[in-house]
Amino acid sequence: MKMKRKLILSLLAMLLPISAWCADGDKFSVTVESITFWFSVLSEDSKTVQLFNDNKAAVENPTTTVTIPSSVENEANTYTVTQIGQRAFQNVSGVNEIILPSTITKLDNNAFQNCSNLQKLEIPAGVTNIGKTVFSNCRNLKTLSVASENSTYDSRDNCNAIIQTSSNTLIQGCAGTTTIPGSVWTIGQNAFNGLNLTEITISDGVQTIESNAFNSNNINNLVLPSSISSIAPAAFPNCYINVTITDNAIYEAIGNCIIEKGSKTLIAAGKNVSAIPEGVITIGQQAFQNASSSTLSFSSTVKQISGRAFQNCKSTTITLNEGLETIQGNAFQQCSNLNSILIPTTVKSIGSNAFVDAGKNSNSFTLELPYTLTSIAASSVFGTTNTYPTISYYVKPAKEYTSFACPQDVDFSGATGLKAYVASGFDASAKKVSLKEVTSAKAGEGIIIQATAGTKYDLALATAADNGTNLLVGVTADTAIEPTDGSNTNFLLSDGQFKKAQAGTLANGKAYLQLPTSAAARAKSLGITTEGDVTGIININLDEEDDGMIYDLNGRRISETATKGIYVKNGKKVII
Repeated sequence: MKMKRKLILSLLAMLLPISAWCADGDKFSVTVESITFWFSVLSEDSKTVQLFNDNKAAVENPTTTVTIPSSVENEANTYTVTQIGQRAFQNVSGVNEIILPSTITKLDNNAFQNCSNLQKLEIPAGVTNIGKTVFSNCRNLKTLSVASENSTYDSRDNCNAIIQTSSNTLIQGCAGTTTIPGSVWTIGQNAFNGLNLTEITISDGVQTIESNAFNSNNINNLVLPSSISSIAPAAFPNCYINVTITDNAIYEAIGNCIIEKGSKTLIAAGKNVSAIPEGVITIGQQAFQNASSSTLSFSSTVKQISGRAFQNCKSTTITLNEGLETIQGNAFQQCSNLNSILIPTTVKSIGSNAFVDAGKNSNSFTLELPYTLTSIAASSVFGTTNTYPTISYYVKPAKEYTSFACPQDVDFSGATGLKAYVASGFDASAKKVSLKEVTSAKAGEGIIIQATAGTKYDLALATAADNGTNLLVGVTADTAIEPTDGSNTNFLLSDGQFKKAQAGTLANGKAYLQLPTSAAARAKSLGITTEGDVTGIININLDEEDDGMIYDLNGRRISETATKGIYVKNGKKVII
């Protein structure tokens, strides 16, 4: 009997229609009134789907107004549409309005990105999750609201924006004109990213502006109230703004720039800024991104340029200030109109890719580096995409004679009016150092330069020859130095002579003379002569430590005066 019952049930099952089923993640399309929608199954058990971008938009053949269905049929199954998936409407043009069903609970990242003609959209009451940059670059979105029944988001005071109710954070604004209520505490990250925002009123009560909040906008008049207490780095990149700040304890507007008073950081530059205001210490991240001024000069107070500060800046000439110390990574990336830039002698650090694609339009960008800059490879500055940049070093001596050491091999032959020497020998009896003229120097090699004080000399990068014996020791980083170093005695160049070193720090880019203590222990200063030319004596002030020795004018020590005349005793000329 049981066997018969099982057989009957099996036959009935075979005769009944079989309902097809999908697995989670399966995709299918549905056409509604000539518009084709593409869906992905979120849960087969709960029969929910999302509009889905499978390397193409989730909607085909859209009309100016697109109404998304609340449910769809597939293989005799009914699915509820609960989500707008990532990039579902990305780059869909021609749509002016999108009507979302009440079943929607989530708008995923970039859901409507680059919908260039989208003008109107309302967030249904059931939406509890809105992703990042959902409406980025929707430059014509001028009407944006949230259903009044929504408990997660609101559009209070008809502000034409989406506000997260619990945190009072404006997470999405729209194009055109917007008034942000004072009950909003925070303007969120990317809130107005890529929108055609021309007029905005920020009411007193708003406290925080997060990064990229106003990215890529042309705001005619931006007034920041006294309540603003925090502006994140890169809050206004790619913006063309006219800014006013009223009675704010933390920020001020100088020269159409937003400046944090305490740190003296320039947060954002407005329209037509051609000079960094005096007093600014740091240029903030992306502060001048896409700035259009053809020329830009720095004030004397700037110490640091932050990452991407001038990215894609249109300037052809940028004049940096002496006193600048740090240029962070990508600082001048894609400044394609730059012809050249002179790095001040005070700069100690340049970050990676700081000038990648700089000067690309002219194809002849030149970066002039001070010889005191720490060793830097071309790839770390320009990246790997540029084939045209030229790096050169320069020296601008403060005195006629100066010591020198460069982190790269350099050639002096093209520097007209400059002479370079190595210390090729030392006459212990005469206490004289011999200098030999050279035309190049290897990386880190100690050199004495003779040149006109205050004049800039360009030095070519080239493989240097071996200069032979050289008693000078170059330093390419600040280096502690003592009067004696083991069996050696150290001397520093000062006013055309070598004087015994005192304990201290020798600056990067300098050199010192190192001699055996056995030969120079008692000398306080040493004379200098060019090799092979006795008339080339620079200074013959030979101080001994009160030993009473007498020297002739050629620096030779004598035991007694054979004839009357002029001699040197204890570093002074005497007549005997």
